[in-house]
Amino acid sequence: MLRAFYASKEWATWAYGGLALLISSLWIQVQLTVAINSWYGGFYDHLQIAAEFSENPQEGIDIFYDFLISTDFLFNGFEGNPSFLVIAMPYVLLATFTAWFTRIYGLRWRQAITFNYIPRWQNVEEEIEGASQRIQEDCNRFARIVESLGLQVVRAIMTLVAFVPVLWALSDSVTIPFFSDIQGSLVWTALSVSIGGLIISWFVGYRLPGLEYNNQNLINELNKKNINKNNKFIKDHNYSVNHKVKEVESVSGILNKYYGNTGLNMKIIEISLPLIFVSFCSDKVNRFSSLNLM
Repeated sequence: MLRAFYASKEWATWAYGGLALLISSLWIQVQLTVAINSWYGGFYDHLQIAAEFSENPQEGIDIFYDFLISTDFLFNGFEGNPSFLVIAMPYVLLATFTAWFTRIYGLRWRQAITFNYIPRWQNVEEEIEGASQRIQEDCNRFARIVESLGLQVVRAIMTLVAFVPVLWALSDSVTIPFFSDIQGSLVWTALSVSIGGLIISWFVGYRLPGLEYNNQNLINELNKKNINKNNKFIKDHNYSVNHKVKEVESVSGILNKYYGNTGLNMKIIEISLPLIFVSFCSDKVNRFSSLNLM
């Protein structure tokens, strides 16, 4: 799965260029998260001293609005403290772009894997049960994992790196049992909790892939049995010969004969068939015209 995308010249631009773009975008988001964390400190400190502006409330209100919507940080050469607007707006736009581009990146990765697996499947001598379905579903599932889990892991690592100095500085004013005598106690506490949660998750979920594999095999076997059981062409090899359309049969009669007991509205189907035929013909005409114009 990795070689199909990262070791291919055809997909090198998407693989490495897209990865660099995603990492850069995530790093900027993490830096904005650190900035908003610092902004929270100044904002709530201002709310705590609101009583000091009782004699001059307008000054306190002006400072309050500066914390929220001021753009002085942009016009003063990025000096001072940015407002919530200056931090939040780029973060929202960047997070939206990252979510969209991650889906595109996962789709390209899925496309590369699919094109790599199809020739391998065609050259396999042994019959593989549900091979085409497995290629489609496994590649799709891998793309979803890249979109969700892969992105979260990278963001979590970057967030850890960015907030380690913050936690280290706050450790001197916070007392934690068993870590109070260790310098940077908040950092070691966070790492211990993270590693402990990872170990617990591994013990709980390490059997899930095997159970999912067995579940998929069972579903494929049941589907195959149901298809073979209800397939009229398998039950009667002369079915297509014995059920040819006769010259005297109408479309309405054929539909009622084969689909009359299914609960479908025959009138709607009769009206839809000519529309589908006209749409099909117009599509072919448009394609032919476009080829001639080229």
